[in-house]
Formats: sequence, C-alpha cells, structure tokens
Amino acid sequence: IIVNRGNMQPREQVIERDYFNIVKGLGIFSVIIGHAVFFARDFVYIYHLPLFYFISGYMYNELKYGDDPFLNVKNKLKSTWSVYVIYMWLMVALHNTFYNFGLLRNSENLYTKNEIIEKLCNIVFGSGDELFGGPLWFLPVIVLASIELGFIVSLSRIIERAIKFSWIKF
Repeated sequence: IIVNRGNMQPREQVIERDYFNIVKGLGIFSVIIGHAVFFARDFVYIYHLPLFYFISGYMYNELKYGDDPFLNVKNKLKSTWSVYVIYMWLMVALHNTFYNFGLLRNSENLYTKNEIIEKLCNIVFGSGDELFGGPLWFLPVIVLASIELGFIVSLSRIIERAIKFSWIKF
C-alpha cells in the first residue's frame, strides 16, 4: 500500500514504498533470526513485533478508511481474518491425522467430534490453540489493533472537524 502524504511526487512515493519494503524485509529476517539463532533471541525480540505493528499503523490508508472505519473492518475480515480462520480450520481438520502419524507432542490427544466443533468455533473468535497454527498467533492481535486504530482515526477526524483543530491526531 502506498499512501500519498501531501504533495509527494511519484518518485518520492516509489522511494517511500521501497524504504518500507526494505524495513518489512528486515523485520521478516529478524523473526527468522530470532527463531533460529538462540543467542540473538533476546535482542531480536525487543523490536521485531513492535516494528511490524508500527509499519502496519504507518501504512494505514486514512484517505480510504478515515471516515469509514467499518470499511477497514470489512477488508480486514475479508483478507487477514479469513486466511487465519481457513488455515486454522484446516489444522483442526488434520489434527487427528497428524496425531496418527506421530507428528504431535505426546501431551496431545485425538479430538472427538465435540472437541472439533468447539475448536472450530473458538477459531472464529480468534482463540484458536491448534499446535500447528501457533505461528499465526499474532494475526488476531494485528487485526484487532488495526480495527482499533481505524476507529481512533475516525473519532479523531470527527473531533477535528467539530473543534476545528487540525493537530488533534498528532
């Protein structure tokens, strides 16, 4: 996503997009280092998630969503949330197969039909706890944070117009 902030020329927009793509790449690389290099873990964990959340907030398209936070909610549910739910449902559906092949921890059990239904419902509300879904733990958090940001921006725009003070968001 590239947002024209003021009177930016097309060349400046490309530089900004490239800059943030590089920063996102460094963030992804940091996650890999944090998970793969045990002695770097403490250092990398200081900044890698705040970096992702900062970039997500910075790339929020106020021109598109500023006055309609529900459009942001709709888009987040359609894109990020749907991917999370489908992936986690797939992991629940395959849980017993993974168990039978010995791919799960010894503390895991086979799911009954009722447990499968319960787990599928929990996933819809962002509280999935499937073992192979663990890497996606941050998706419900970032979706909710983005939705919250959308409502804060929308409210600040309403207040800004009401009191005629343009620095309210600052």
